[in-house]
Amino acid sequence: SNIPYISPNMCFPGEKTSITLAQFTAQAAATLRGDYCWADSFDPLFLASMMYEGYLPTAHGPIDAKNMRSKQYIVLPKLHQNRCVVMFEKLNVTKSVRRRSRMYEISVDTCFDEAVDRCVRQHGADWLHPPLTAAFRALFHSGGTARARMHSVELWAGERLVAGEIGYAVGPTYCSLSGFSTAKAKSSVQVLGPGHGPAVQARHGRRRPPAPALPHRPQAGAGPGRPSALDPP
Repeated sequence: SNIPYISPNMCFPGEKTSITLAQFTAQAAATLRGDYCWADSFDPLFLASMMYEGYLPTAHGPIDAKNMRSKQYIVLPKLHQNRCVVMFEKLNVTKSVRRRSRMYEISVDTCFDEAVDRCVRQHGADWLHPPLTAAFRALFHSGGTARARMHSVELWAGERLVAGEIGYAVGPTYCSLSGFSTAKAKSSVQVLGPGHGPAVQARHGRRRPPAPALPHRPQAGAGPGRPSALDPP
């Protein structure tokens, strides 16, 4: 009951609300105890607006429907106080990673739905619950919005999909959500991390490199950063 509620009305012009999502977020960043707020809408445009303001959308449930107006799941937008950031101009790619990377090829956005399914299969529906993944799929297949676009990054060994991840881009900034790898490709995620940034960058036609919030290897040149470091231009 002490977790702040985010209304979809904050995001849409013309709706009656005393505060916009940007204003709410500025207040939350200064006063929020913990990292989470909550919402009861999985509207893809609403989620894209939260991504733009710096929230990482997660889901929770199923919960007691009687107390939640027949809602089985809720959104738990996470507003990190600190994030792990890698800037690609400072990326450290070791010789061993370069050697292993010769066995693989990277693609972007070639099998988003399978990447989502593989993430859920490997990690379970801990927070990637059905209404959230449905919204992610809708955002991806619609091309996203001017504020946020969904992406998948795939790592291939020949014809086999051995690792990958899903995430989203806000301007030139890329945020990793979840990833997967096969038992025989545990090191593939490490290879994937250094490689996919320029691929997503090329997808957006931006000069400034994207910055994943959750790199898999701190040795790659990642470090702590405040959410303002990821602000879109």
